[in-house]
Amino acid sequence: TLLAVYERLRVWDNNSVNMATIANNRTLCPTCTSPNVVSTGNFVYTSSKGYDVYKCECGALSKMTTKGLSLI
Repeated sequence: TLLAVYERLRVWDNNSVNMATIANNRTLCPTCTSPNVVSTGNFVYTSSKGYDVYKCECGALSKMTTKGLSLI
């Protein structure tokens, strides 16, 4: 039961484990490892870079690295 609760709540946890790294496929959703991740068309900017924002079917948002290699 606790695992099911964690899986539902980790969408909002910014410090959760990157599940795509564990699955050894960095193009999957970092939260649920779903391949159904689509671009939102929005960008997030830091002081040195801009990231394209992606949304998964689970509701989690993630950023694409500048080289387009992996979701973070």
